[in-house]
Amino acid sequence: MWANLGLAIPSDLLGAEGGSLPVEVETTLDAPLQVYLHHQLNETVIRQGAVLAMGIVLDTTSGEVLAVDAVHAYRISGFAPLRHTFTPGSTTKALIMAAALDQGVVQPDDLFKTFADQEGIQLGSRHISEARGAPKEPEITASLALARSVNAVMVQIGALVPAPVLRDYLQRLGLGQRPGVGLGPEAPGYLPALDSKGSWSPHFTHASISMGHELSVSLWQMASALATVVRGGEQLPLRLVRAIRQGPENGIGFVAPEGERVLGEEACDQVRVMMESGAREGTGKSVTKGHWDDFDLLLSKTGTAQRVRTEGCLHDEHRALEGAAAEGRSLTRAERAQLRGSRKAGHDNCYTSSICLVGRVEDRELMTFIVVEDPAKRTAWSHFGSKVAGPPAMRVLRMAMGLSPELDGALVAGLGAPSIPVVPSQGSADPGSSGVDEQPWMEKGP
Repeated sequence: MWANLGLAIPSDLLGAEGGSLPVEVETTLDAPLQVYLHHQLNETVIRQGAVLAMGIVLDTTSGEVLAVDAVHAYRISGFAPLRHTFTPGSTTKALIMAAALDQGVVQPDDLFKTFADQEGIQLGSRHISEARGAPKEPEITASLALARSVNAVMVQIGALVPAPVLRDYLQRLGLGQRPGVGLGPEAPGYLPALDSKGSWSPHFTHASISMGHELSVSLWQMASALATVVRGGEQLPLRLVRAIRQGPENGIGFVAPEGERVLGEEACDQVRVMMESGAREGTGKSVTKGHWDDFDLLLSKTGTAQRVRTEGCLHDEHRALEGAAAEGRSLTRAERAQLRGSRKAGHDNCYTSSICLVGRVEDRELMTFIVVEDPAKRTAWSHFGSKVAGPPAMRVLRMAMGLSPELDGALVAGLGAPSIPVVPSQGSADPGSSGVDEQPWMEKGP
């Protein structure tokens, strides 16, 4: 070109070299499973009338993340599994039990009063009730308390662990701090501080945390903490990258770090036995029914957290946010105050429904954790984690294991065209935020 124009070749091009090879990143994600998880979350949001559904699938041994996603009915900023926080509820009881066992203050066969004749336990001026279907026996073992998620007994067990010790366990498990994954903004969640004002009270804060209340977590944080217990007490960071390469000779392979011992292996093994009991005869039995022949082992821990009366329902909050965004503004302080205790969504109580489900086939063990926020299409019994999050969690776990998602061998809608309209993964109700760009595996339109 330069010669045809009668010009000399620019000197700065004479020493030019060929471009470097592109960098290849090998992730731990299973692409078909990622697609299937997204479709299951999408169907859950629509069928349950939920604000948000999030899910993660991981290898409990290595900490490799095989799939992670979220589907929202509203515009939500950031990547929800790292940005959105929720009250974990009864899934936290597995962590509390592990801490108590590790401290030696309780044994699986220890008996505790259920206070069933009083419809719950009285702590000073506070009455803590049970969910429907709680045991009617006057006493049960610690093991059965976790399997059947009995508030009164878990409060008693949590009280046996001193507050500084219990908080230290939770903090070392990753609660109350950003995980540092590198996928955009992260929320640290909330873990109450032990301060001189004495805000961590035995009848309120300590008792609530023993049931999974008065704290908030992200999906990633809680999945990591539960995986640590299931793994045997050794904490490993959940990871998405297996290797980085640039050509055949240059590259960095992932070297698994040594895990940090947070809990004793014996205590965690005892919790695993309790979670297996939960899957067989406890709160997870309806989820695992009919699936045992396909697995060597199944563990479960369900969670159903009811929002307190001073909190508004998430449907109301996000509708208000979308309305303000349409006007190009944020919510005013007065508008936010009006949302406290709001129940405009059409039901008196709002819930976060979740389940941790672990399955093993031969030497492979996987965990799926699904969280559904504010399911609105429900009856008196259908808000429980086993009913809302359980079915999609089992389908996803079966798919991850290479099994047919359905017991009858038929694939559920999702691999291919979904059977119902897809809820778009959108951005935030705040002006100027992005949506699909925050989820790099989602393809953009033309």
